[in-house]
Amino acid sequence: MNNQLLVKVCISLLMTKDGKTLLKDGIASFLEQWAGNNIVRKIVAKIILLAITPFVKVRKEDATLTAVLNDETWWKTAGDSILHAMVSNDMAVIKESAEAISKYAPSAAEMVCQTIWRYPAKVVTLLSCLPAIVNCGVRFINAALEPINQQSPDLLADVINALMRDIDTKALGCTTNQCVELLHKFDTGDELLKESSLSPFEHTVKGMVLELLNSVTLDTKQRFVTVALSLKNKIHNGLFEALNEKPEDMRMMIDFLIRKKFNDMAHARKYIQGYMAQIRVDELPVEEIAYLVNDVLKTIIMLYDADSTRFISALNRFAHLIDNEVLEDFMANAGGHCFTAFVPVLQRVFPFVLGCWTQLIDNEDEALKQARVNFARALLKDVEVGNV
Repeated sequence: MNNQLLVKVCISLLMTKDGKTLLKDGIASFLEQWAGNNIVRKIVAKIILLAITPFVKVRKEDATLTAVLNDETWWKTAGDSILHAMVSNDMAVIKESAEAISKYAPSAAEMVCQTIWRYPAKVVTLLSCLPAIVNCGVRFINAALEPINQQSPDLLADVINALMRDIDTKALGCTTNQCVELLHKFDTGDELLKESSLSPFEHTVKGMVLELLNSVTLDTKQRFVTVALSLKNKIHNGLFEALNEKPEDMRMMIDFLIRKKFNDMAHARKYIQGYMAQIRVDELPVEEIAYLVNDVLKTIIMLYDADSTRFISALNRFAHLIDNEVLEDFMANAGGHCFTAFVPVLQRVFPFVLGCWTQLIDNEDEALKQARVNFARALLKDVEVGNV
Protein backbone atom coordinates (compact mmCIF):
# COMPACT_ATOMS: atom_id res chain seq x y z
CA MET A 1 0.00 0.00 0.00
CA ASN A 2 1.33 3.40 -0.99
CA ASN A 3 0.95 5.91 1.86
CA GLN A 4 3.88 8.10 0.87
CA LEU A 5 1.70 11.23 0.72
CA LEU A 6 0.42 10.73 4.27
CA VAL A 7 3.96 10.05 5.48
CA LYS A 8 5.14 13.22 3.76
CA VAL A 9 2.46 15.27 5.55
CA CYS A 10 3.42 13.82 8.92
CA ILE A 11 7.11 14.43 8.28
CA SER A 12 6.34 18.07 7.42
CA LEU A 13 5.07 18.45 10.98
CA LEU A 14 8.08 16.70 12.45
CA MET A 15 10.44 18.96 10.51
CA THR A 16 9.14 22.08 12.26
CA LYS A 17 11.01 23.55 15.21
CA ASP A 18 8.48 22.09 17.62
CA GLY A 19 8.49 18.74 15.81
CA LYS A 20 12.27 18.41 15.83
CA THR A 21 12.40 19.23 19.54
CA LEU A 22 9.72 16.67 20.28
CA LEU A 23 11.42 14.06 18.06
CA LYS A 24 14.83 14.62 19.65
CA ASP A 25 13.43 14.41 23.18
CA GLY A 26 11.43 11.33 22.27
CA ILE A 27 14.42 9.49 20.77
CA ALA A 28 16.61 10.46 23.73
CA SER A 29 14.00 9.20 26.18
CA PHE A 30 13.57 5.97 24.21
CA LEU A 31 17.32 5.32 24.07
CA GLU A 32 17.68 6.06 27.79
CA GLN A 33 15.00 3.53 28.66
CA TRP A 34 16.44 1.00 26.19
CA ALA A 35 19.96 1.33 27.58
CA GLY A 36 18.96 1.04 31.21
CA ASN A 37 22.00 0.26 33.40
CA ASN A 38 23.82 -1.62 30.66
CA ILE A 39 27.13 0.17 29.92
CA VAL A 40 27.42 -1.13 26.36
CA ARG A 41 23.88 -0.04 25.53
CA LYS A 42 24.55 3.37 27.04
CA ILE A 43 27.53 3.81 24.74
CA VAL A 44 25.51 2.70 21.71
CA ALA A 45 22.68 5.08 22.70
CA LYS A 46 25.09 8.03 22.90
CA ILE A 47 26.57 7.18 19.50
CA ILE A 48 23.08 6.96 17.95
CA LEU A 49 22.06 10.23 19.58
CA LEU A 50 25.18 11.97 18.24
CA ALA A 51 24.51 10.51 14.80
CA ILE A 52 20.94 11.79 14.56
CA THR A 53 21.61 15.20 16.13
CA PRO A 54 22.36 16.90 12.75
CA PHE A 55 18.97 15.68 11.44
CA VAL A 56 16.93 16.93 14.39
CA LYS A 57 18.88 20.11 15.08
CA VAL A 58 16.59 23.15 15.17
CA ARG A 59 17.64 25.70 12.56
CA LYS A 60 16.68 29.34 12.19
CA GLU A 61 14.94 28.80 8.85
CA ASP A 62 12.73 26.00 10.19
CA ALA A 63 9.02 26.86 10.34
CA THR A 64 7.07 26.67 13.55
CA LEU A 65 4.22 24.23 14.08
CA THR A 66 1.77 27.14 14.24
CA ALA A 67 2.96 28.49 10.88
CA VAL A 68 2.48 25.09 9.21
CA LEU A 69 -1.00 24.65 10.69
CA ASN A 70 -1.96 28.11 9.40
CA ASP A 71 -0.88 27.16 5.87
CA GLU A 72 -3.94 26.41 3.71
CA THR A 73 -1.80 24.44 1.23
CA TRP A 74 -0.67 22.07 3.98
CA TRP A 75 -4.28 21.35 4.95
CA LYS A 76 -5.18 20.61 1.31
CA THR A 77 -2.27 18.19 1.10
CA ALA A 78 -3.28 16.65 4.44
CA GLY A 79 -6.85 16.16 3.18
CA ASP A 80 -5.63 14.49 0.01
CA SER A 81 -3.31 12.20 1.99
CA ILE A 82 -6.07 11.18 4.42
CA LEU A 83 -8.44 10.43 1.53
CA HIS A 84 -5.75 8.40 -0.22
CA ALA A 85 -4.99 6.47 2.95
CA MET A 86 -8.69 5.70 3.53
CA VAL A 87 -9.11 4.43 -0.03
CA SER A 88 -5.96 2.32 -0.09
CA ASN A 89 -6.08 0.83 3.43
CA ASP A 90 -8.31 -1.62 5.28
CA MET A 91 -10.66 0.38 7.53
CA ALA A 92 -11.00 -2.60 9.86
CA VAL A 93 -7.71 -1.46 11.39
CA ILE A 94 -9.32 1.84 12.39
CA LYS A 95 -12.26 -0.01 13.92
CA GLU A 96 -9.96 -2.23 15.97
CA SER A 97 -7.96 0.81 17.03
CA ALA A 98 -11.14 2.64 18.07
CA GLU A 99 -12.22 -0.34 20.18
CA ALA A 100 -8.80 -0.47 21.84
CA ILE A 101 -8.89 3.27 22.53
CA SER A 102 -12.39 3.06 24.03
CA LYS A 103 -11.19 0.23 26.27
CA TYR A 104 -7.98 1.71 27.65
CA ALA A 105 -8.14 5.48 27.06
CA PRO A 106 -10.58 6.34 29.90
CA SER A 107 -8.16 5.19 32.61
CA ALA A 108 -5.34 7.20 31.06
CA ALA A 109 -7.61 10.24 30.74
CA GLU A 110 -8.63 9.89 34.39
CA MET A 111 -5.00 9.86 35.48
CA VAL A 112 -4.17 12.92 33.38
CA CYS A 113 -7.20 14.86 34.62
CA GLN A 114 -6.34 14.14 38.25
CA THR A 115 -2.74 15.32 37.95
CA ILE A 116 -3.01 18.21 35.48
CA TRP A 117 -4.53 20.50 38.12
CA ARG A 118 -1.12 20.71 39.72
CA TYR A 119 -0.40 23.20 36.94
CA PRO A 120 -3.36 25.65 36.90
CA ALA A 121 -1.83 27.96 34.25
CA LYS A 122 -1.56 25.05 31.82
CA VAL A 123 -5.17 24.07 32.54
CA VAL A 124 -6.35 27.60 31.70
CA THR A 125 -4.34 27.53 28.48
CA LEU A 126 -5.85 24.17 27.52
CA LEU A 127 -9.38 25.35 28.32
CA SER A 128 -8.87 28.39 26.09
CA CYS A 129 -8.48 25.94 23.20
CA LEU A 130 -12.03 24.61 23.65
CA PRO A 131 -13.76 27.20 21.40
CA ALA A 132 -11.35 26.43 18.56
CA ILE A 133 -11.88 22.69 19.05
CA VAL A 134 -15.67 23.11 19.09
CA ASN A 135 -15.55 25.25 15.93
CA CYS A 136 -13.35 22.66 14.25
CA GLY A 137 -15.74 19.88 15.26
CA VAL A 138 -18.79 21.75 13.97
CA ARG A 139 -17.10 22.49 10.64
CA PHE A 140 -15.95 18.89 10.37
CA ILE A 141 -19.48 17.61 11.03
CA ASN A 142 -20.89 20.00 8.41
CA ALA A 143 -18.30 18.86 5.88
CA ALA A 144 -18.98 15.19 6.70
CA LEU A 145 -22.79 15.48 6.60
CA GLU A 146 -22.96 17.36 3.31
CA PRO A 147 -21.88 14.43 1.07
CA ILE A 148 -23.97 12.03 3.17
CA ASN A 149 -27.08 14.12 2.48
CA GLN A 150 -26.34 13.90 -1.24
CA GLN A 151 -26.82 10.12 -1.22
CA SER A 152 -30.09 8.50 -2.27
CA PRO A 153 -32.66 7.98 0.53
CA ASP A 154 -32.65 4.17 0.23
CA LEU A 155 -28.84 3.93 0.40
CA LEU A 156 -28.71 6.34 3.34
CA ALA A 157 -31.43 4.43 5.19
CA ASP A 158 -29.68 1.12 4.53
CA VAL A 159 -26.35 2.43 5.89
CA ILE A 160 -27.94 3.98 9.00
CA ASN A 161 -29.98 0.85 9.71
CA ALA A 162 -26.85 -1.27 9.38
CA LEU A 163 -25.01 0.98 11.82
CA MET A 164 -27.92 0.86 14.28
CA ARG A 165 -28.05 -2.93 14.08
CA ASP A 166 -24.39 -3.04 15.13
CA ILE A 167 -25.23 -1.32 18.41
CA ASP A 168 -25.34 -3.83 21.25
CA THR A 169 -28.97 -3.17 22.20
CA LYS A 170 -28.99 -6.15 24.55
CA ALA A 171 -26.21 -4.60 26.62
CA LEU A 172 -27.94 -1.22 26.36
CA GLY A 173 -31.16 -2.81 27.62
CA CYS A 174 -29.30 -4.42 30.52
CA THR A 175 -27.80 -1.03 31.40
CA THR A 176 -31.26 0.55 31.30
CA ASN A 177 -32.66 -2.20 33.52
CA GLN A 178 -29.87 -1.71 36.02
CA CYS A 179 -30.35 2.07 36.12
CA VAL A 180 -34.14 1.84 36.47
CA GLU A 181 -33.86 -0.87 39.12
CA LEU A 182 -31.29 1.22 40.98
CA LEU A 183 -33.58 4.26 40.95
CA HIS A 184 -36.56 2.13 41.97
CA LYS A 185 -34.69 0.61 44.90
CA PHE A 186 -33.45 4.01 45.97
CA ASP A 187 -36.96 5.49 45.84
CA THR A 188 -38.45 2.49 47.67
CA GLY A 189 -35.77 2.56 50.34
CA ASP A 190 -36.20 6.31 50.74
CA GLU A 191 -39.93 5.83 51.35
CA LEU A 192 -39.28 2.99 53.84
CA LEU A 193 -36.96 5.27 55.82
CA LYS A 194 -39.49 8.10 55.80
CA GLU A 195 -40.38 9.16 59.33
CA SER A 196 -42.06 12.53 58.72
CA SER A 197 -43.70 14.49 55.93
CA LEU A 198 -40.33 14.61 54.18
CA SER A 199 -38.32 11.57 53.12
CA PRO A 200 -34.57 11.29 53.90
CA PHE A 201 -33.74 12.29 50.33
CA GLU A 202 -35.96 15.36 50.61
CA HIS A 203 -34.26 16.19 53.91
CA THR A 204 -30.88 15.82 52.20
CA VAL A 205 -31.89 18.13 49.36
CA LYS A 206 -33.35 20.61 51.83
CA GLY A 207 -30.18 20.54 53.95
CA MET A 208 -27.93 21.02 50.92
CA VAL A 209 -29.99 23.95 49.66
CA LEU A 210 -30.11 25.57 53.12
CA GLU A 211 -26.36 25.12 53.56
CA LEU A 212 -25.79 26.64 50.14
CA LEU A 213 -28.07 29.60 50.86
CA ASN A 214 -26.49 30.16 54.27
CA SER A 215 -23.00 30.20 52.77
CA VAL A 216 -23.94 32.90 50.24
CA THR A 217 -24.17 36.48 51.49
CA LEU A 218 -27.34 38.52 51.03
CA ASP A 219 -25.46 40.97 48.81
CA THR A 220 -24.35 38.13 46.55
CA LYS A 221 -27.91 36.80 46.32
CA GLN A 222 -29.22 40.23 45.35
CA ARG A 223 -26.48 40.66 42.74
CA PHE A 224 -27.25 37.20 41.38
CA VAL A 225 -30.94 38.07 40.98
CA THR A 226 -30.08 41.35 39.26
CA VAL A 227 -27.54 39.77 36.93
CA ALA A 228 -29.76 36.76 36.18
CA LEU A 229 -32.71 38.99 35.25
CA SER A 230 -30.48 41.25 33.15
CA LEU A 231 -28.96 38.34 31.22
CA LYS A 232 -32.38 36.70 30.86
CA ASN A 233 -33.80 39.91 29.36
CA LYS A 234 -30.85 40.28 27.00
CA ILE A 235 -31.20 36.69 25.81
CA HIS A 236 -34.95 37.11 25.34
CA ASN A 237 -34.48 40.42 23.48
CA GLY A 238 -31.96 38.86 21.11
CA LEU A 239 -34.16 35.81 20.61
CA PHE A 240 -37.32 37.77 19.85
CA GLU A 241 -35.48 40.22 17.59
CA ALA A 242 -34.47 37.20 15.51
CA LEU A 243 -37.92 35.59 15.70
CA ASN A 244 -39.55 38.88 14.72
CA GLU A 245 -38.15 38.29 11.25
CA LYS A 246 -39.61 34.74 11.20
CA PRO A 247 -43.40 35.06 11.92
CA GLU A 248 -44.11 31.32 11.78
CA ASP A 249 -41.29 30.53 14.19
CA MET A 250 -42.49 33.40 16.39
CA ARG A 251 -45.97 31.86 16.57
CA MET A 252 -44.58 28.48 17.67
CA MET A 253 -42.29 30.10 20.24
CA ILE A 254 -45.15 32.16 21.74
CA ASP A 255 -47.31 29.03 21.94
CA PHE A 256 -44.49 27.24 23.76
CA LEU A 257 -43.95 30.13 26.19
CA ILE A 258 -47.68 30.38 26.99
CA ARG A 259 -47.90 26.65 27.71
CA LYS A 260 -44.71 26.82 29.80
CA LYS A 261 -46.06 29.77 31.85
CA PHE A 262 -49.29 27.90 32.54
CA ASN A 263 -47.36 24.81 33.64
CA ASP A 264 -45.13 26.91 35.90
CA MET A 265 -48.20 28.57 37.43
CA ALA A 266 -49.78 25.17 38.10
CA HIS A 267 -46.63 23.95 39.87
CA ALA A 268 -46.23 27.14 41.90
CA ARG A 269 -49.87 27.51 42.94
CA LYS A 270 -49.51 25.72 46.29
CA TYR A 271 -46.58 27.94 47.32
CA ILE A 272 -48.21 31.29 46.52
CA GLN A 273 -50.29 31.60 49.70
CA GLY A 274 -47.28 31.08 51.98
CA TYR A 275 -45.28 33.58 49.94
CA MET A 276 -47.99 36.25 50.02
CA ALA A 277 -48.29 35.91 53.82
CA GLN A 278 -44.63 36.89 54.22
CA ILE A 279 -44.05 39.48 51.51
CA ARG A 280 -43.99 43.19 52.38
CA VAL A 281 -46.00 45.67 50.33
CA ASP A 282 -42.91 47.70 49.42
CA GLU A 283 -41.36 44.51 47.98
CA LEU A 284 -44.17 43.90 45.52
CA PRO A 285 -42.83 43.98 41.93
CA VAL A 286 -45.51 46.43 40.76
CA GLU A 287 -43.73 47.27 37.49
CA GLU A 288 -43.44 43.61 36.54
CA ILE A 289 -47.08 43.02 37.46
CA ALA A 290 -48.16 45.93 35.24
CA TYR A 291 -46.04 44.64 32.36
CA LEU A 292 -47.53 41.20 32.91
CA VAL A 293 -51.06 42.61 32.69
CA ASN A 294 -50.13 44.37 29.45
CA ASP A 295 -48.70 41.15 28.02
CA VAL A 296 -51.78 39.18 29.10
CA LEU A 297 -54.09 41.65 27.36
CA LYS A 298 -52.00 41.52 24.18
CA THR A 299 -52.02 37.72 24.31
CA ILE A 300 -55.82 37.65 24.75
CA ILE A 301 -56.26 39.85 21.68
CA MET A 302 -53.90 37.67 19.66
CA LEU A 303 -55.62 34.43 20.72
CA TYR A 304 -59.09 35.83 19.97
CA ASP A 305 -58.04 36.96 16.51
CA ALA A 306 -56.48 33.56 15.81
CA ASP A 307 -59.56 31.45 16.73
CA SER A 308 -62.48 33.21 18.40
CA THR A 309 -64.56 30.01 18.90
CA ARG A 310 -61.87 28.15 20.82
CA PHE A 311 -60.99 31.30 22.72
CA ILE A 312 -64.56 31.73 23.96
CA SER A 313 -64.68 28.04 24.96
CA ALA A 314 -61.45 28.41 26.94
CA LEU A 315 -62.73 31.63 28.50
CA ASN A 316 -65.87 29.86 29.73
CA ARG A 317 -63.77 27.14 31.37
CA PHE A 318 -61.61 29.82 32.99
CA ALA A 319 -64.64 31.69 34.37
CA HIS A 320 -66.01 28.56 36.04
CA LEU A 321 -62.69 28.02 37.84
CA ILE A 322 -62.62 31.45 39.51
CA ASP A 323 -63.02 31.19 43.30
CA ASN A 324 -66.04 33.41 44.06
CA GLU A 325 -65.30 33.55 47.79
CA VAL A 326 -61.81 34.88 47.14
CA LEU A 327 -63.26 37.40 44.70
CA GLU A 328 -65.82 38.62 47.27
CA ASP A 329 -63.14 38.87 49.95
CA PHE A 330 -60.98 40.95 47.60
CA MET A 331 -63.80 43.35 46.81
CA ALA A 332 -64.72 43.74 50.49
CA ASN A 333 -61.16 44.62 51.58
CA ALA A 334 -58.74 45.87 48.94
CA GLY A 335 -61.26 46.55 46.18
CA GLY A 336 -61.97 50.20 47.08
CA HIS A 337 -58.32 51.23 47.17
CA CYS A 338 -57.63 49.39 43.92
CA PHE A 339 -60.56 51.24 42.32
CA THR A 340 -59.13 54.63 43.31
CA ALA A 341 -55.73 53.74 41.89
CA PHE A 342 -57.21 52.47 38.62
CA VAL A 343 -59.57 55.39 37.92
CA PRO A 344 -57.57 56.50 34.81
CA VAL A 345 -57.77 52.99 33.43
CA LEU A 346 -61.42 52.50 34.36
CA GLN A 347 -62.39 55.70 32.51
CA ARG A 348 -61.46 53.90 29.32
CA VAL A 349 -62.88 50.52 30.36
CA PHE A 350 -66.19 51.76 31.83
CA PRO A 351 -68.01 52.35 28.50
CA PHE A 352 -67.37 48.73 27.57
CA VAL A 353 -68.44 47.51 31.02
CA LEU A 354 -71.59 49.63 30.89
CA GLY A 355 -72.57 47.97 27.61
CA CYS A 356 -72.08 44.55 29.20
CA TRP A 357 -74.07 45.68 32.25
CA THR A 358 -76.98 46.71 30.02
CA GLN A 359 -77.17 43.15 28.72
CA LEU A 360 -76.83 41.71 32.22
CA ILE A 361 -79.71 43.65 33.80
CA ASP A 362 -82.13 42.22 31.26
CA ASN A 363 -81.67 38.81 32.92
CA GLU A 364 -84.74 37.61 34.90
CA ASP A 365 -82.76 36.01 37.74
CA GLU A 366 -84.23 36.94 41.17
CA ALA A 367 -80.89 38.12 42.57
CA LEU A 368 -80.41 40.35 39.53
CA LYS A 369 -83.94 41.75 39.89
CA GLN A 370 -83.18 42.77 43.47
CA ALA A 371 -79.82 44.21 42.36
CA ARG A 372 -81.67 46.32 39.73
CA VAL A 373 -84.04 47.66 42.39
CA ASN A 374 -81.15 48.54 44.70
CA PHE A 375 -79.21 50.11 41.85
CA ALA A 376 -82.20 52.20 40.74
CA ARG A 377 -82.94 53.26 44.34
CA ALA A 378 -79.33 54.39 44.74
CA LEU A 379 -79.49 56.42 41.53
CA LEU A 380 -82.90 58.00 42.06
CA LYS A 381 -82.57 58.29 45.86
CA ASP A 382 -85.92 59.74 47.04
CA VAL A 383 -87.84 58.92 43.83
CA GLU A 384 -90.38 56.10 44.12
CA VAL A 385 -88.96 52.99 42.42
CA GLY A 386 -91.34 50.30 43.63
CA ASN A 387 -92.44 49.53 40.05
CA VAL A 388 -88.94 49.14 38.67
